Amino acid sequence: METIRNYLESMFANLPNTPEVQRAKSELWQMMEDKYNELLAEGISENEAVGTVISEFGNLDELAETLGIENAMKEEVPYQGRVLRQDEVEGYVRARRKNSICNALGVFFCIISPVTFLIANAVSLYTGSGVVGSSGLGLATAFFFILLAAAISLFVFSGVRMGSWKYMTKENVCIDYATAETIHNAREKERTGHALLKTAGVLLCVFCFVPVAVMGAVDASEPVMMIGAILLFLLVGAGVFLLVASSGREDAYRTLLRFNDPQTVSGNYVPSQTEISYSNKTVEQIMSVYMQAVLCIYLIWSFLTFDWHITWIIWPVAAIVRHIINNIWGQKKEQAA
Repeated sequence: METIRNYLESMFANLPNTPEVQRAKSELWQMMEDKYNELLAEGISENEAVGTVISEFGNLDELAETLGIENAMKEEVPYQGRVLRQDEVEGYVRARRKNSICNALGVFFCIISPVTFLIANAVSLYTGSGVVGSSGLGLATAFFFILLAAAISLFVFSGVRMGSWKYMTKENVCIDYATAETIHNAREKERTGHALLKTAGVLLCVFCFVPVAVMGAVDASEPVMMIGAILLFLLVGAGVFLLVASSGREDAYRTLLRFNDPQTVSGNYVPSQTEISYSNKTVEQIMSVYMQAVLCIYLIWSFLTFDWHITWIIWPVAAIVRHIINNIWGQKKEQAA
């Protein structure tokens, strides 16, 4: 039956996603299913039954009038692009996941790079020298540039490796029903884990000031505050690492599911393809990086003012703004009944 189902979806793939087309597809599926079960009851093998059903109901031009979709057939999109193979899709998802980990590690190295100077200062204060000596400063500087070099290398490496997949965004490609269903199921399976990683990342960034506040309350001496600052950078780095690393597969799934034209049946195979879109292209581009921008604003504001007890307010405000934008410009495409 899966073969018949896939064939049916390919027949309707380029038709407009309207209630009439969805009704016709449901009716044809019922006829195919009834015929298939009838043939099996007569003792015909599964392969023969599948071939008979497809040959009898496989020509949509002949069935258009019976199904009442003559007008929809005239609106058919003639070509949506080359259908991606299953191995291409799996390879792309794996590459995006590895790429996100490389980028996350690079960002982590960039964020914690100033820690080398803080460690040097903390060691100097604990040893009683008061200031960082030339050897300590030189060592801190060396490790600072090593971390930056490692970060840049990771960024370049991940960019070059993803270059082999650029054709997916430059060429006209699409995915079939079976692939869309596989992607949707994988995305739903990983949704909880993805949400937990993002939540952990946000919490680490929001509460990164806690070590500084606690240590300052216990002992406000300069060495102790220096250690608190080191922990602050490490927590922010870890939080951003989780946010970036957790986005790899999710972004890959979202990209793949958006290849098909949303106005056609193939663009609404699964619920994951019917997420919120925006009527204004500028708003759509802004919302694609909305949460990343909020995180950057939060960190910059917090580090410049050190008003961590106030800056957290940006998160509920950002959620309210996002809700308002979605209500004004958002368009949630529902599957036709």
